[in-house]
Amino acid sequence: MRVFLLSFFEVFNASVEKYKIEGKKVLGNIRWKDDNESQEFSWVVELEGDILKKLKLLCEYLVKNNLMNGDKIVITESELQERLNGLGWEKSDVQKAIDGLLSIEMKMVDDGEYTDSFYIHF
Repeated sequence: MRVFLLSFFEVFNASVEKYKIEGKKVLGNIRWKDDNESQEFSWVVELEGDILKKLKLLCEYLVKNNLMNGDKIVITESELQERLNGLGWEKSDVQKAIDGLLSIEMKMVDDGEYTDSFYIHF
């Protein structure tokens, strides 16, 4: 869980300061790397550990290859599939990872209220 959170928020140029797990919910706080602002988040985990490992690798790949602009993947889904297949990913794993990443919505929490979300899209 922790390694996925770190890689997910790396996409947003943020680092996880702290988090806690309450059942299927993760509550935490991130800090933006380019300034001193922080943001609380809440995420209801609906994915299993095996897919979270793949999502971690996918997030790391997106960051390492500069394929993100904010929350948007800057290449098409088919281009991303081809690149991951070229790295030796199984075709079914590629689609599961992409679908899993696109399904994640981590809520931003301000003063106890949900105000926006962290999510990734094409």
